[in-house]
Amino acid sequence: MNEEKDGIIQKIFEWIKENYLKVLVVFLVISSLFIASLLRSNYKEQKSLEASIIYEQFHSYINDYEDDLSQAIELKKDFERNFSNQIYLDLMNMSLAKKYISMGNTNEAINSLTEANYSLESKDSDVYFIRDLSRIRLSMLLISQNKFQDAREILNKDFMFYKPLKYEFLGDLEKELLNVTLAKEHFKKALSLTQSKTHKGILNIKISSIIE
Repeated sequence: MNEEKDGIIQKIFEWIKENYLKVLVVFLVISSLFIASLLRSNYKEQKSLEASIIYEQFHSYINDYEDDLSQAIELKKDFERNFSNQIYLDLMNMSLAKKYISMGNTNEAINSLTEANYSLESKDSDVYFIRDLSRIRLSMLLISQNKFQDAREILNKDFMFYKPLKYEFLGDLEKELLNVTLAKEHFKKALSLTQSKTHKGILNIKISSIIE
């Protein structure tokens, strides 16, 4: 039994001796892949941390300088050059849009939201909540500027979130175009989807105000 065991061990050593270069290459490849994966993971974490710090600085510029967005915009441009695919860039554009609205600059708000939405449309499902929020905000501004076709194209997309608001805004849009029957249908659809009592009250008022 011992002789048989020794024979097997001997064969293994002989095989390793004959194929040690192949074994070494395989070992080096596996080691390289592991190290590369580790470095890539560390790099992504580092970049994400840097991006979050810059994002916080961006918000401090918006909050500290009420009517002057020049520093925030310049920081956003620098961020875009270094972190072009980061979700923080989309959040920056959405924050800028909100600030522009408070300043009464609807056109710049639309531009910022359009940029954010265009980027978010190409991202994965983990940002669908933010993507749909950008759609809602952008469509609301477009309707306020009578850009009904652009708003309809956005609202007719598939939404994972904010469906009651989607149909409410479609109702608002059709009401502005005097398509009162279609507007009423959209308001009723929104009413069937919302869980908010306040929202239900608003929708009921909108439905009752329609004269067919």
